[in-house]
Amino acid sequence: SGLSELSLVHVQKGEVVMTMSFADMPCTLLSLPLTRIRELPALQGQAMFGCVAMDSTGHKSDKCHIFPLSPQQSGDAPAELSYGDCVSISHVLSGRLLSSQAFNLRHPNGSGFQIVNCMKAEVADLVEIAREPVKYTTWQLESPSGSSGLLRNHDIVELGHKRSNQLLHSHSGHSSPLTSQQEVCCYPRGNKDASNAWQIQVLGRASTDKSPVKRGEPLLLFHCHTRHYLHSHAGFEGPLTNFHQEATAWPHKDDDN
Repeated sequence: SGLSELSLVHVQKGEVVMTMSFADMPCTLLSLPLTRIRELPALQGQAMFGCVAMDSTGHKSDKCHIFPLSPQQSGDAPAELSYGDCVSISHVLSGRLLSSQAFNLRHPNGSGFQIVNCMKAEVADLVEIAREPVKYTTWQLESPSGSSGLLRNHDIVELGHKRSNQLLHSHSGHSSPLTSQQEVCCYPRGNKDASNAWQIQVLGRASTDKSPVKRGEPLLLFHCHTRHYLHSHAGFEGPLTNFHQEATAWPHKDDDN
């Protein structure tokens, strides 16, 4: 069914602040500028707003989705990354964000562990309302050795998926769903596993350059155990990747890493 009504919600109060009616239209055709929403008096000073939709049959969605309202400021976070920071990891060529969902890999020669893929940024912003919403694309920088402080070029890290509390992982012997490259997945915590370790390689820096890693710097994630690079490629997505872009590990350096 098409969209016929959209309500904007004050997330903290749970109150509808504005309702818009439309002729029956596909949801994908709706575009409401954030600048207009920010001007609503009831949403002044809020960091987010909620949306509840009603289709042309009068059925309202039973979930409220939240969206960021305040523009991100470059000064909100330190320029240099530290262990414990939460980050989103963007695939430069496609603009997709490294992601994981509660969907296990069940393709032939798959490991059966939780999927890792690359998600469109606008899809990642559709987070169900919760006390502390965590996106599917949020990862925490962790140290296998318990180090703290600034993250430096060529450090070895583990990447913890905040929503599922699992670790980014790869292993030989299991192929990716669509291209049969090396599988990347999320691996349950509990047992120490060398296949959870990734090396940060900032592009344009020598391996001897141990200066801190800065937000927004292009980098490679090198899987230490199998000597492959975290990789993705546009145009490969479908049911086996939960309809998001495939993520794999690839033995060669190239632009899709």
